Amino acid sequence: MAVAAGSALGASLRLAVSMLTPAVWLGTLLVNVVGAALMGYAARYLLTAPRPRLQAFWLPGFCGGFTSLSSFSWEWLQLAHRIEAATPSGVLLLLAALAGASAAWIGGAALGWWIAGRRAESARAHR
Repeated sequence: MAVAAGSALGASLRLAVSMLTPAVWLGTLLVNVVGAALMGYAARYLLTAPRPRLQAFWLPGFCGGFTSLSSFSWEWLQLAHRIEAATPSGVLLLLAALAGASAAWIGGAALGWWIAGRRAESARAHR
């Protein structure tokens, strides 16, 4: 139930972001980077102490529903279809998309993890 609730909330927010951005690909990029950062941030806190319901809600639930690898894949396939994926430029476009998505996901998750760590250090210093 926690995953379903988190996923419904995340997917609803993801749709809102897509509707508010001027280009479909920009909305997808934005939610994937922000979602990865949220996942890293939440993981830093939730994986250190056993909180199964919160972990289920935030990690596979909200972040899973908010981010959209399937939307990203569909948008790039549509773009590749327009420029003929079998051409050298089509192959380079797809490789760049995969590299960019991987970098955004890993970078976003690392950023979230780092921010959460800094906040935890700051909280300990103020005690």
